[in-house]
Amino acid sequence: MPPALIHALTWIFLALLWLFFLRTIRAVWVEVRHQKISLQEAADEVKASSGSTLSPLKLKIIDPEDLAGRSFEITDETTIGRSPGCGVPIDFDDFSSSIHARMFVKDSKLWIEDLGSTNGTFVNEREVLRPVMVKRGDIIQVGNTLFEVYR
Repeated sequence: MPPALIHALTWIFLALLWLFFLRTIRAVWVEVRHQKISLQEAADEVKASSGSTLSPLKLKIIDPEDLAGRSFEITDETTIGRSPGCGVPIDFDDFSSSIHARMFVKDSKLWIEDLGSTNGTFVNEREVLRPVMVKRGDIIQVGNTLFEVYR
């Protein structure tokens, strides 16, 4: 190979390597910035919301029909997913993640957040992109399982 070609290929390789690093740094920066904005929006929503105090709530399966009526007590922090360690284990649902969502109490209100699941979490058919307050009568979808929040 002629030395001029080797020299040119070396510079092209270095340019592509720098481009790769810059794109990687940009992708990380965008992801971190997006998470920071989402956390700030959630904190603002929690501060701005007002309402009634929380009384003990439960989750009741409404779909799949063969498990309809099965209920779970919601504690201060309850996870939902296929893992047997979850407070609401739904090992029968192949469309849910191991630890799919988390329900927690904050400021005497019940909240739910998706924990990065593949198929998402929905409250009243709206996707949960940041922590969302839930109340009695709300319908929560985790994977293919539908729950109703009740007392």
